[in-house]
Amino acid sequence: MRLCVLLGCAYHQEKMVTLIRHRFSLVRIYVPKRTGFEELLGGPNRLLTLQIAKHELRECLDRDEPTVVLSIGWPYLLNGDVLHGPWKCFNCHPSLLPKYRGVSVFYHMLVNQEQFGGATLHEIDEGMDTGRILLQKQFVIDKYETWRSLQYKSEECRTTVVLEGLELIQGEPKLFSQDHSKATVFVKARAPSDSEFDPSRTVLDVFDHIKACDEQRFPAFFRMPDGTEVCIKMWRRERPSGAHEYSL
Repeated sequence: MRLCVLLGCAYHQEKMVTLIRHRFSLVRIYVPKRTGFEELLGGPNRLLTLQIAKHELRECLDRDEPTVVLSIGWPYLLNGDVLHGPWKCFNCHPSLLPKYRGVSVFYHMLVNQEQFGGATLHEIDEGMDTGRILLQKQFVIDKYETWRSLQYKSEECRTTVVLEGLELIQGEPKLFSQDHSKATVFVKARAPSDSEFDPSRTVLDVFDHIKACDEQRFPAFFRMPDGTEVCIKMWRRERPSGAHEYSL
């Protein structure tokens, strides 16, 4: 197997890519032409990493001649020109498909009080996260989970799914269709307004909303009558042993 990986987010993925490189024949890592990949481009996998524009993908794949193309957060839908190439295309999505197709899934999981998260390795077709499933694993979402702790737990789960899934791809894996009647889809990327809450509501009413925010990337806030934005941070006075370091 000759593998090309398409990354869309640099967060926590250096470790995952390094594990892939040590176990499989990783030919190339593609990242989009935008900021945020400085660490990856300067890290131990820098010689394999290439920043490309969306329209350059087919040409680059033709040059690198992979047998498998794996997307992990690639921000674009693959067009027919790429999908119909002489390689298999898979995507690892950070949810239990068919639930939470699309983007900003951690925010919606927390706001909706989901009890389980997970990762799904699936075949890429013309739709958005609609392809046949190869492998899926789940984990428990704690009551005090935050956006950041959920992100970390998801990356750990995705790493396991990717490594086990690539082993399966080398054989003759069985894939199963998604139950599209159970699908939930989120196509709108998270906006700053998603972190604003109504100060007239009780703390318990907005508890899950605040957990789904992040003090560094999109802090929870409310507006004073004069328009001033006041940010909110929550934490537990005593965190029990075994709790994730980024949970409340």
